[in-house]
Amino acid sequence: MSRDAPPALEPLPRSLEDRRRLVAERGLELRLLLDEAFTAFCDRRDLHPYGFRGEDPITEAVEWAIDFFASERFQPEKQPVKTLRLFTCVDNWLHLKVGQQAHGARKGWRAADLEPETLAASAVSHLRRAQDVALAETRARLGHTLGVLKARTCAGVVLLWLEGSQRLRAKVFDWDEPVEVRDDGDSKKTRSFRRHDALFRYLCLFIGIVDDASAEDAHRAVVRTSFSPCEDRPPYRVLEATPGTARKLQGLRKRGIRDLLERALDAAEADAVTPEEHLTRLLLRHGLNPTTAHALKLQDEPLLTRLSALPPPEVRR
Repeated sequence: MSRDAPPALEPLPRSLEDRRRLVAERGLELRLLLDEAFTAFCDRRDLHPYGFRGEDPITEAVEWAIDFFASERFQPEKQPVKTLRLFTCVDNWLHLKVGQQAHGARKGWRAADLEPETLAASAVSHLRRAQDVALAETRARLGHTLGVLKARTCAGVVLLWLEGSQRLRAKVFDWDEPVEVRDDGDSKKTRSFRRHDALFRYLCLFIGIVDDASAEDAHRAVVRTSFSPCEDRPPYRVLEATPGTARKLQGLRKRGIRDLLERALDAAEADAVTPEEHLTRLLLRHGLNPTTAHALKLQDEPLLTRLSALPPPEVRR
């Protein structure tokens, strides 16, 4: 998991090995989240119908959820929430315990609730709730990532990102605030390139592809130059002092940037199923286009072809 993500927004581990490692390293934290959620549930309902019939049904439910999460039966890709906030979603754990229809019966559904018209209306309502949750979570991630970007670059890069993302933020995330446009004496073309570079750096942090622990020289060169605190003036990145070192680093950095752009494109081209995935893909398709490659000084025809082929972002607000 990224060290830059707040706990509730950390992505669920996909592999069985990673889930078991998470339980081993942070089991107490996960149990506390579950305990609080199940305790609140028990203020309104009983856990007995769900098979938790011991002297301490809350602890029994918590341990069952932890064991299920660390088992092969858990399918992270099918969960409605793809972050650690899932550990606060009691209804989902009870659904996993007894199945959706049985869970509904235990909550007191009537026979009419299973009619097709009712189920359709319920599905629409559930989808809207899921979209609202995804929007709130993504908005929180946007703000958090912006803080990470500032800590790893400078205020100028933050302002460039705010300028480049202003219309999308206002239209999709209701995040509209005045942006201080600096006059660096740049031409319109140079200013556009700087905005696209800032958008790209932000997206790399947002989707978690910047790895401080990487052993790859090319990736480390990018981290060193583009994702480290720098002077708050153009070119808004760390520069090497000696020409010989600078030339070597420039070649490594170019390879590292190409790799990051390919990975960002992979994410932008991927199918989106959940509301969270749709919003992430929207951000990626907004921030990636042929100008990105020019801003990053990559003359790479396959990359330009992929960037040109990206569909425009679909704003559904």
